[in-house]
Amino acid sequence: VKKIENLKIPEIENGIIASLEPGTKHADDNIGEQPPALISGSSSPADTTLPREVLKSLAHSVFTTSATMQLMSSFLDPQSLSRCSAVSKRWKDLNLFQDDGTWLELCLQRYGMVKVRRWQDNDGDDEENEACPTNKSLYQRMDASNVMPPCQCLFGPILGDKRLPGVASAWVYLVERSNGETLRTVQKKKNSSDPTTGQSGYTSLPVVELRILVQNVGVSNGPILMKDQNFVVDASTRRKGEEMSEIDWDERLQKRILCANGSPHTKCAYQGATIGDDICRLQLFQSALFVVNIHAQGCSTSTKFRQRAKSIKMLLTVNGITTPLVIPFATVNYN
Repeated sequence: VKKIENLKIPEIENGIIASLEPGTKHADDNIGEQPPALISGSSSPADTTLPREVLKSLAHSVFTTSATMQLMSSFLDPQSLSRCSAVSKRWKDLNLFQDDGTWLELCLQRYGMVKVRRWQDNDGDDEENEACPTNKSLYQRMDASNVMPPCQCLFGPILGDKRLPGVASAWVYLVERSNGETLRTVQKKKNSSDPTTGQSGYTSLPVVELRILVQNVGVSNGPILMKDQNFVVDASTRRKGEEMSEIDWDERLQKRILCANGSPHTKCAYQGATIGDDICRLQLFQSALFVVNIHAQGCSTSTKFRQRAKSIKMLLTVNGITTPLVIPFATVNYN
C-alpha cells in the first residue's frame, strides 16, 4: 500500500488515460476524436502520466473506505492484521484491524470454541481486570501460553511442548499402558548386509508410543511441509550421547498421520513415501497428529523412559527453508 504512489500502469504510460481529474474526457467519450495528450510524438511527459497528487487522491479514496477495509481485514491472518494497524495513523484510527468479531473468528479457528469460552470465563471472573479485554488481547495471551487446539486422540501425560512464534507449535504426549511396562513383540530387524535373512521371527523390545500434535499457527503465504523423517528421542547424559530411534522396520509400528478428530490425514501421501518426500501439508491453523513408536532402549517401564528422555526433534519446511523444531521434555525425578 505504501508503494501505491510509485505504481506504474501500462495503459497510463501509453497515454490511454490522460487524467483522472473531474471533467476530463476519455477516448471513448468521442469516437474518432483523439485527445491532444494522445497525439503521437507528444513531448510533454506530464501529458501521458498521472500526477503524483492524483495518485495520492486515488490511493486515499480506495484504502480509506470503511466497507472495503472491513472486507480486506476478514481475509487477513493475525500477523497481517497487526502489521496493517501500524501502516499509518489513519489506519490505526479506523480501528478496523482490531475488530472484535474478526479476532474472535481467528480465536475460534485456532483454539476451538470450548477453550476460547473457558478463557473468556476466566477473564470475567478476574476481579483485578477492570477493563473489558478485547478479543485481540485474548488471542495474544492464548498464543503466548501456547494453547493447544482441540484434539480427540491425545491422552496420557504430556511430555513437553514448543512453539516457533508465528510459525508452528507442537505438543508431545506419551501413551502409557495400565501396568506401565514397555515390552512389546516386534518383528526382527533385517540384516543390513543380507536383507533376505534375519527377519524370520519376532522378538521382545521396549517400545513407547508418542503422539506429536503439530499446528500451523502463523504461516499464511503457503503450507508448512512435513517431510518423511525418522523421529529420534535424545537421551544423552553428561558422560555420553545416546539416542532412541523410531521403529520403522515393523509395518505394524510404523508412523501414522491423523487429523485432530482421529481420521487419516487427507493431505498426506505417506504410503510408499521415502525419506525426504512430503507427507503432510499444513495450511494456516491446520494441525496433524503423528503417532510414532520409539525403541526405548534400557527402559523397561514408561517411568524410566520419562526419566531418561530429554527431547525430540522434527524438521519443518517453511517457504523452502528447513527449520528444526526441538521439543524439550519436562524433567521428571521420582527419587
